[in-house]
Amino acid sequence: MGRKPKININEETGEIERVESNYSLPVSEQETLTSCMRDQDYAIVYTSDTTMMTKFDKLCKNSPEYYSLIEETKYGKKYKILDKTLVSYRQKKKEMSEENKNAASERFKKLHAEGKVGRKKKVVADD
Repeated sequence: MGRKPKININEETGEIERVESNYSLPVSEQETLTSCMRDQDYAIVYTSDTTMMTKFDKLCKNSPEYYSLIEETKYGKKYKILDKTLVSYRQKKKEMSEENKNAASERFKKLHAEGKVGRKKKVVADD
């Protein structure tokens, strides 16, 4: 099943125009590359993976002191991570026993009941 084409409506003529997406690589060809030079404090990330682009776009918006978009290409984007210590490689996934999961769940339930975590309730003022 194909994706719906994106369209624009020309304000002057009222005609519908098809918009070509820059990011039209199949999922199997989307990639993310990270480059860190030993003698530099920053890292460069190139990605054609649309999920990673969304993630890095949010990082650029929320943490501009660390992340910036430096180039947009036909198939992807290039970002600069201003502090390469933010790049992380993990040895393995952390496994939790059922006992640890249950204990964490109980701690979270207690914090939630105390109002220390979770969604804040909207307060409606009485007139």
